[in-house]
Amino acid sequence: MPEQLSLVGFDDTPEALYNGLTSYSFNPKAVVRTLVDLVLASPARLRREGRVAPLEVPGFVSERRSTAAVA
Repeated sequence: MPEQLSLVGFDDTPEALYNGLTSYSFNPKAVVRTLVDLVLASPARLRREGRVAPLEVPGFVSERRSTAAVA
């Protein structure tokens, strides 16, 4: 990869690891945990100020060879 360019994928598959592709993982375990918590939560807990509260599920970046160094 040229030093001026970074290539990032959005699935973090084994192929991305094998090929050295920097990849973003949507963190499937955390997504499932959040969905189960949502299903089991009381309706009052899900509401804030009369609207549905946003849910955040943190993902992570696996830096590999396809990311250029910061200049």
